[in-house]
Amino acid sequence: MLTENGIDTAKYEKYAKLGKYQENTEELCQEFFIKNGDQEIIQNVLWNIPRYELALNFEFNERKEEKNGKKPKEIGKTKEEIEKKTKEIGKTKEEIEKKTKEIGQLEEELKQKREEADKLAKKILKMFEEKKKVYENVKDEAATSADAN
Repeated sequence: MLTENGIDTAKYEKYAKLGKYQENTEELCQEFFIKNGDQEIIQNVLWNIPRYELALNFEFNERKEEKNGKKPKEIGKTKEEIEKKTKEIGKTKEEIEKKTKEIGQLEEELKQKREEADKLAKKILKMFEEKKKVYENVKDEAATSADAN
């Protein structure tokens, strides 16, 4: 027996043999499912014989989802994870831009400090040259005064 979706109902043959879908009571349906221990069907049929086909559709959809590799819940989780990662990437990108600006400012400060250091080095060099001249002048004067004596 096949449903509209083309699902083979051989697995549920015992149920089909019970016959008279509309006349079976809720108790009979429960009794059948309990005897056969098919909990998945119990949950999805909701003890209602006209909803028997829901169980078959449920199983068909489960197989279809398994063939596709992921179940809808997993797909939803994946989508949420992608959105979360996208937000994290956005935050990371903002942090990178912020750090890049900070690096630019630090490089500018470093350049200014180097210029100041060069100016100080030139001043120190001039001071040493002046002291050297003074030393040479004192040395020359001492040599001249020693010669004069």
